[in-house]
Amino acid sequence: MVWVADRYKTHLQVYSLEGVYLCQFPTGAPGLGYPSKRPSDVSIDDYGHLWVLMIGYPASPDSVVQFSRDGHLKASFDLPDTVPRGVLRGMAMDLRNNHVFVTWSGGYGGGVQAFGNDGKVLWDVSSPQRMKRPMNVAVDGKGNIFVSDVYAHLIYIYDETGQYVSKFGGQGRSGGRLNRPRGICADRSIHGGLRQRPRSDVHRPGQTSRTTGPSNTMAPLSVTLSVTHHSVHIHGHAFQVVGMGYPSYDRTTGHFLQPNADIQCTNDLCTGATWRDGPPTLNLKNPPMKDTVLVPVNGYIVVRFRSDNPGYWLLHCQNDQHMNEGMALVLREAADRHPSPPEGFPRCGDFTWSSAENEHALGGEAAKQCEQKLVT
Repeated sequence: MVWVADRYKTHLQVYSLEGVYLCQFPTGAPGLGYPSKRPSDVSIDDYGHLWVLMIGYPASPDSVVQFSRDGHLKASFDLPDTVPRGVLRGMAMDLRNNHVFVTWSGGYGGGVQAFGNDGKVLWDVSSPQRMKRPMNVAVDGKGNIFVSDVYAHLIYIYDETGQYVSKFGGQGRSGGRLNRPRGICADRSIHGGLRQRPRSDVHRPGQTSRTTGPSNTMAPLSVTLSVTHHSVHIHGHAFQVVGMGYPSYDRTTGHFLQPNADIQCTNDLCTGATWRDGPPTLNLKNPPMKDTVLVPVNGYIVVRFRSDNPGYWLLHCQNDQHMNEGMALVLREAADRHPSPPEGFPRCGDFTWSSAENEHALGGEAAKQCEQKLVT
């Protein structure tokens, strides 16, 4: 879907990819949380939530609001009054950490501000580059920020900490010169469009997790370090295997030496993990298609698939014991396109099972009977 912010409307306008008008967003609500403010820009974060830049001039400060796809207001914060009200603004999201970047431009000056998703100011850049009229902003897969300056005819580049890196362009109409640049977009697929934090294989006995994603996008997933192999399968899709990493082995004995060096674990079980030096090089040209892939012990896989099949899809380890212990999650894909359930359709609550209950079950009479049968 296409989401459009129109300053003269109190809602976002939603269209299909073919340009067919679908609805206003959020439906059934008077607006986007601020009746006196108007939407000016919109971005989508890594979890499919919508972030909307709201203009409050002249009566109130500008704001940023976050909505879930079902129209619930999740977060909001006012932009600081450290810049004049009524200035021109642009907004972009860093999909790695959901930081928000907002430009401001008033007269012959301006800058770009970075915010955490709680509204905390991370950094503010207006000098020493002395941007003249910064308009739009984009973020690439490494977290570099690109700002277009209309009056300077330049594109400024800052790193994720707000430090100036370089600039390019310059006034002119030939070659690489620019003349009043405005719209700008950076290719996030420099690392395959992947999140900076890979998803670890977390064993939570008796629990199944759920993750939500938008429709018709390339959805990346990574499964990382474990002390055993896992045969991972996804329902409803075939996926591209764009990356795979193995541990280090002794070339003579074949014995395991250490886990794959691309992954940095934050604890002994590696239930929290990050890429050590950024995401690895991925095969985005001719990756093999699978619906099941073996994750190597102490290694990882990176896969991606086109989210074009709305529904709830199970992603799990094919080992029954691992799946029953909780190595599974449900992908809620394109929830806004799910049909409504029939009237009176039964509903199930969440099933949870503590680690203690799981250990008790595994060590109970059923387990002893099973062991006796195996012996006899």
